[in-house]
Amino acid sequence: MKPIQLFAGAAALVALFALGNPGTDAYATHELKRLEGGGGVAGLVSGTLPGATRAYLRGNTTRSNYGLFSVFRLQRPGMDDEVTLGVLWSFVPLHAAERDEH
Repeated sequence: MKPIQLFAGAAALVALFALGNPGTDAYATHELKRLEGGGGVAGLVSGTLPGATRAYLRGNTTRSNYGLFSVFRLQRPGMDDEVTLGVLWSFVPLHAAERDEH
């Protein structure tokens, strides 16, 4: 394979990841759907008040944008933070992270 073909392939792959890097709005939509489908009190509240739930999600989520992917940290009162990887238009839960309260 020629170097120019390798470069073009790598550039196309980088562009694909950059285009598929989701933003905070996409994360809020993903979490809202997940909460609605989860049932319980969270499902009831998010299904009844989707606008308020979306505002809560957007207000309590921090996004670390690395260009090709993002890491979202949702701060939940009284619980550990929820950490999620956003890549290629998808979301992968990583873990719950303890909040540093110094």
